[in-house]
Amino acid sequence: MMYSMLFQISRLCTWICVVLLLCTTVPVMAKYPELGGLKQFDLSCRGQYERILEPYIFVPMAGPGREEPRIAAVQKHITVDMISMQFLEKGQYHPVKIPQEKDGLLYLYNAPASLLWTINLDTYKSIAVQHDESGALYVEKMRCRPTKFSGFPFVPSSVEEVRKTIKRQK
Repeated sequence: MMYSMLFQISRLCTWICVVLLLCTTVPVMAKYPELGGLKQFDLSCRGQYERILEPYIFVPMAGPGREEPRIAAVQKHITVDMISMQFLEKGQYHPVKIPQEKDGLLYLYNAPASLLWTINLDTYKSIAVQHDESGALYVEKMRCRPTKFSGFPFVPSSVEEVRKTIKRQK
């Protein structure tokens, strides 16, 4: 009798431990199935960018060349579809291919010579490093908040698609 009771208690403790482990390892997006789940979501990001390195100017004594602020606030809205591996920044019309997603890091741009942009999908922190052809170096750090998936706008890519759309509207 005592052995079966201890066995049941240990079995219950095992199930509780398994449930607690599953709850702690599931990403934050799983709590919000109405957002589109783990694969489709929007990110609303705010932060700042900073010009780390001034542009190179050939003329001696010319100064920094541009009258831009060194640090400025930045705000972005990004639509991410991990199923088709595409993303779209607000204001753009055509989605861009996501080059890589690895170990919870989403690489939106991965061109080391000009632009590197990653978002940590566990903490939703974003960092982008941009190297301009003038020699300037910018670093953009943002905190993002997941929101409901808004989808990509339909933008026709051929005359045939425009004609089909007009026929459907009539």
